[in-house]
Amino acid sequence: MKTIAIIPARSGSKRLPGKNIKTFCGKPLIVYAIEEAKKSKLIDEIVVTSDSDEILSMAGEYGAFGIRRPDELAQDSSRTIDAVKHVIEYLGYKAIVVLLQPTSPLRTVKDIDECIRLYNTGCFDSVITVKELASHVLYPNGAVYVFTDKIWCHSMSLVLMKPEESIDIDTESDFKTAEMIMNDRDKRKKD
Repeated sequence: MKTIAIIPARSGSKRLPGKNIKTFCGKPLIVYAIEEAKKSKLIDEIVVTSDSDEILSMAGEYGAFGIRRPDELAQDSSRTIDAVKHVIEYLGYKAIVVLLQPTSPLRTVKDIDECIRLYNTGCFDSVITVKELASHVLYPNGAVYVFTDKIWCHSMSLVLMKPEESIDIDTESDFKTAEMIMNDRDKRKKD
């Protein structure tokens, strides 16, 4: 069975207009999801689902396959899971889905592969990344979801990510914080 990374990137965003293609540390935000997925030897195909010609063109430039999302699946009220179902129906074959939100640019291939490997043990129907809040409370961080093409699940496993890498960009403040962390991480790599 193929393992497919699906990156949902609609054009509309009320709190941070154009966020999926906004320049983040020198590159469009969506590129970080595509590049980390490309680093994984466990992913067979990378798909970007969007209602935007610009986003779909950019996806192609960076090596992802673009699928146009119907307008009714690209509204503020639209659910990401419905866009995922649309991709699966479009592709027409069974797959393991690795959902990568473009708004989590601090996620790495290590996080992605850890989730896929855990899923591939066969012990769980789904695996998600989480962050730790106060008092050891775990909360989904939106960075990586792995599940079957059937979508529903009975058993779930969690992969803990560092709080500073768990930012999900929704606002300009989130964007600036994530850029600071990314710049600091890049600087430490060079030192």
